Amino acid sequence: MSGEEDETITTGSGVTVDASDATRPLRGDSPGPLTPLRREHVLAGTRCRLIPFKEAHISERYIGWLNDPAVNQFLEVRWIHQTYATACTFVRSFYGKAEKYIWGIYVHQDPGPIGTATLYDINRHHDVGEFGLLVGERAYWGTGVSTEVIDLIAQCAFETLGLRRLAGGSYTTNVGMNFAFRRAGFTREGTVRKAYVVRPGVYVDGYRWGLLAEEWRVFRPHHGS
Repeated sequence: MSGEEDETITTGSGVTVDASDATRPLRGDSPGPLTPLRREHVLAGTRCRLIPFKEAHISERYIGWLNDPAVNQFLEVRWIHQTYATACTFVRSFYGKAEKYIWGIYVHQDPGPIGTATLYDINRHHDVGEFGLLVGERAYWGTGVSTEVIDLIAQCAFETLGLRRLAGGSYTTNVGMNFAFRRAGFTREGTVRKAYVVRPGVYVDGYRWGLLAEEWRVFRPHHGS
């Protein structure tokens, strides 16, 4: 799945796109659904960049996060021991026919990815999508990286893909993720009772979060991330 990277440019909104797509209008300039991103798109922020995550990026470090109880306690991958084969199957699922995306999270001072971000369950009938986040390197927990990553994904979803709503879920006990959702402007829209199994016989509620494009455009200049 490797090959020469396409030439990219950075738009005024901060989203890096392929030069061949540079003249494609954003949703605000033209009505109607937009085409999917090319899978080489890089999203650049102040502190971090999101670079498409491919099989070549699967490392012992990445697999270690997936099997680390402190990292995976809020992830569904914890139910199955993760290997190179299972990780490849997961990553390959983002490069099929379905419109969904996975990026590695890179901060400027670290040469390798510190986590991954996903945009999936995109429904073009309703122009909605779902967001997922994994910060595997514990040194970056609580540093604000998650908030910037969420903002970059929202910017891509609303300004480049033309979605009108972005949603996500969390455990009620996932304090860090719940804080990041709030700080990124999401509204807690509901509680799903006993949504997750912590261990046999022990359950925890889940939160559902949502962000609308018009809310993001008003909120973003003021949240200071």
